[in-house]
Amino acid sequence: MEETPIGLSSVQKRDITISVEAHSLGKMKKEARVTSPRGGTFTITCDEGVHLGGENTAPPPLAYFSASIAF
Repeated sequence: MEETPIGLSSVQKRDITISVEAHSLGKMKKEARVTSPRGGTFTITCDEGVHLGGENTAPPPLAYFSASIAF
């Protein structure tokens, strides 16, 4: 039987709450404001390429999705 190190339990429960507010900026462009549990805030903007009806002014949504998987 494996011993649990002092100060740690075999099951640890954690809650992480991230708040997101998203808006459409017209055509295919969208903006999201993300607030982390410690109060830090950042904004991301995405846009599709011209061939999909966007203006190609920001990374496409799939780029953010791919990066999130990598992290």
